[in-house]
Amino acid sequence: MKVGLNGFHLKMIALLTMIIDHVGLLIFPDVMVFRIIGRMAFPIYCFLLVEGFYHTSDIGKYIKRLAVFAVISEIPFNWMVSGKLIDIWHQNVFFTLLIGLLTIYMINRTCNELYKSLFLVGGALLAALLMTDYSAYGVVLIYVFYLMRDRRTFACVIMAVMSYLMSTIQGAAVLAVIPILLYNGKKGPAFVNGKMWKYGFYAIYPIHMTVLCVIAYFCI
Repeated sequence: MKVGLNGFHLKMIALLTMIIDHVGLLIFPDVMVFRIIGRMAFPIYCFLLVEGFYHTSDIGKYIKRLAVFAVISEIPFNWMVSGKLIDIWHQNVFFTLLIGLLTIYMINRTCNELYKSLFLVGGALLAALLMTDYSAYGVVLIYVFYLMRDRRTFACVIMAVMSYLMSTIQGAAVLAVIPILLYNGKKGPAFVNGKMWKYGFYAIYPIHMTVLCVIAYFCI
C-alpha cells in the first residue's frame, strides 16, 4: 500500500477549495482568505486532468463529458461571475479543461515538434479568444503537467512561477504543490469508479454555483 494522497483525496481537496473560493466570491467578498484558499483548486484539477488523460479507457467519452458539462455549467457560471444568465465575455472553467485536454491529446498524437508547438499555441489562443476561466494560463499549465509528468517537482515549480506571474493572488496556487507532490498514483477506493461518483464530481460544479447564487440573491 502506497502512502500519500490518492486521486479521490485530490478530487475532494480540489472540490472543497473551489467551493470555499466561490463562497468567498459571492458571500464574503471582503474576506480574502477564502479566495486565497481557493487558488489551490485549479492547479489540482489540471493535474488530475492529465492523470485522467493517461488512465482513461475512452478518451472520446472523456472529451464528451467535459463538453457536456461545459455547456450545462455556463448559465450558473454567468450568474455567479456577472449576475447575468447570458454573458459572452467569460466562459466557465470546463471550457478551459476541455481545450487543455484536446491540446495534449493532439500533441500526444504527433512526433513532429513543430506541430506540437502549433497545437499548444493554438489551444492557448483559443482559450484566450473564448475568454475561458484561467484562459491561456490554464491550457499551458495543463501542458506543463503533461510534459513533466515524470518530473512532478519541476512541474510544480513552474506552476508556482506561472501562477505568481499571472497575479499576486493567483500566486497562492503554490499551496497546491503539497497535495500534488503527495499524490501516490492510486485512484482511491473502488466505489469512486462508479458512474454516480464519476458524474457527481462533474455535476457539483454547476449545482454548487446555482445554490450559492440563490443564497446570495435572497440573503445578501
